[in-house]
Amino acid sequence: MSKTIFIFLFFVATASAADLKEGLWEMSSKMEMKGMPMQMPMQRFRQCITKDKAVPMETEKGDTKCKVIEQKVTGNTIYWKILCKDKEGETIVIGKGTYKSDKFEGETKIKTPDGMELTQHMTGKWIGKCK
Repeated sequence: MSKTIFIFLFFVATASAADLKEGLWEMSSKMEMKGMPMQMPMQRFRQCITKDKAVPMETEKGDTKCKVIEQKVTGNTIYWKILCKDKEGETIVIGKGTYKSDKFEGETKIKTPDGMELTQHMTGKWIGKCK
């Protein structure tokens, strides 16, 4: 991870989040890193969100193992902490997101093993039923 920036997309919900709309969601994220003159491009993906699969994650490399280690729901706002491990070390992701009917907004703070700190701004919209 020290030379490669993983693009983490963490969108979290639980069964107790009343405004979570199960189905296919299109998520967008913009990553920022302090001291980086050139900004990273917007990332988009679609994923089926369900109450059973409430923590969707996507990375550039499939060899990273990520696990939700803390999660708290207050109304329709979700707070989480995720630990990702690979051969380079541990990455910590702390986030907050809110589902409002068919919309999502959130932000994560990411700290990599080599000390890089990134902020990820996220938005999402419900597309329809999962196929």
